[in-house]
Amino acid sequence: WIRGVEILEDGATAAAAAFKEQGNVSFKEKRYGEAEATYDRGITLSDRVVDQDLLAALYSNRAEVALRMQKWERALLDAQAALEIKPDSDKALLRAAVAARELKMYQAGYDYVFRCLDAHPRNNDAKSLKQEFEQLIEKEFRALEHQAA
Repeated sequence: WIRGVEILEDGATAAAAAFKEQGNVSFKEKRYGEAEATYDRGITLSDRVVDQDLLAALYSNRAEVALRMQKWERALLDAQAALEIKPDSDKALLRAAVAARELKMYQAGYDYVFRCLDAHPRNNDAKSLKQEFEQLIEKEFRALEHQAA
């Protein structure tokens, strides 16, 4: 019986990996709806996928597709799901930050960028986003100050 479970898990992992690769092809060809659906299929196998890095990649990739489709909430949720599995994923942290920026959740976005730089100090995208968030937070603070005056 245990061997049967292992075979099911191996099969699910292989299928999820195939869905990831097909999703990547669709993504590169800018067929985002197709890529999203393909990543969805891989994620539906999550309860039987033992490769947690693969599962994190599926969520992170679907987050990137959501960003391209301007589905900000979906992007943030998928990036967060990837981070629950792999907390230091630079791609997931940056995708969460971008989604948070688009949702005007500047402090949350800054926190994701800070976490990314903590784990990956040389990440240039994170450095750029950090400066952008600092400016957005400062601008938001000045606007609130002006309203209070």
